[in-house]
Amino acid sequence: SKGTPTRTAEQLARETESMASHVGGMSGRNTLGGTMTALSRYLDPCLETLAEVLLEATIPADEFERDRRVHLQDLRSRDEQLGAANFDRFAARFFEGHPYAMPTSGTIESVSGLTVDAMRAFARERLRPEHLTIAVVGDVDAGQVAAKVESLFKGSGGAPVERDVLAAPARRDGPELILGDLDKNQAHIIVGYPGPTLDDDDRYALDVLHAVLSGQGGRLFMELRDRQSLAYSVYASILMGVEASSFMINIGTSPDKIEQALTGMVGEARKMASERVRADELANAKRYLIGNHDIGLQRNGSRAMSIALNSLYGLGYRRTFEYSEHIEAVDLAQVQDLAARIFDESQLVAAITKPSDGLSLIH
Repeated sequence: SKGTPTRTAEQLARETESMASHVGGMSGRNTLGGTMTALSRYLDPCLETLAEVLLEATIPADEFERDRRVHLQDLRSRDEQLGAANFDRFAARFFEGHPYAMPTSGTIESVSGLTVDAMRAFARERLRPEHLTIAVVGDVDAGQVAAKVESLFKGSGGAPVERDVLAAPARRDGPELILGDLDKNQAHIIVGYPGPTLDDDDRYALDVLHAVLSGQGGRLFMELRDRQSLAYSVYASILMGVEASSFMINIGTSPDKIEQALTGMVGEARKMASERVRADELANAKRYLIGNHDIGLQRNGSRAMSIALNSLYGLGYRRTFEYSEHIEAVDLAQVQDLAARIFDESQLVAAITKPSDGLSLIH
């Protein structure tokens, strides 16, 4: 935090450091909030600090301007990063008409136009107790924590701001291709397809599908990098949202291999949709996903974040601990059925960012 009515940013930093704790902010496509790590013996004063930071932030003008300058520098740097620039170009078209089309970090234009008064008004509107979902994980007494949280985060009496329910982007009339230039030595390609949303049970089969394609032993690496030598890097990724999602294949390649790489990416998706996943691929994917998930849950912060988000989205906190069971239950038929539905070439969007002289025509 950059300040509250009783403490400056410097005082807050000193006090949290003296308790071996850390407070920070978090935001994403669907959420806004705060995080805090603390020793159990300092839990009460740390919760008091977190409540003050979330509910009473003053956002001093000088701190706001300093952070805005830093953020603008980060955005200018991002605009020069090949993969980031291409993703922003892809998302703008894939999610056109939906807020997911906008960069989560904003743009140079939008951040330049922000005012400290607008930020303060937004914080007052959104950071209210009736909007909050709070998860605490660690060596604590649940009853004592609940009582403390209830005393600190008392409702303001106002009605919560209703979340707009937005429609997913409409189905496309056919595949789309977006080209852009960035004077780098490489080119970056994203091929994306609509995927299941957060509350869809297919999301577990989607994770398995992603694991089959990705990694050094995955189909994309083995075919497009090892066998065809088309990639500096190649991987699948998922942007899974509340109202819309995308399953993406990403590749960094040489400008003179753009057409071959694009053909290969679409071809691998086509094969995934038509050829059954092998039993050993399924077993390896499940083992990888379950292992990674269980390792992640060893950290209190990861548990708290997962519990909070699952609860906030109405999925239930138990979803955090049932992930491995759901993954284990995925079978070959489910993965095959999902791949056949996802990799619909009439719905794909391909984005290519390349040197200005790197490609004159896509056939």
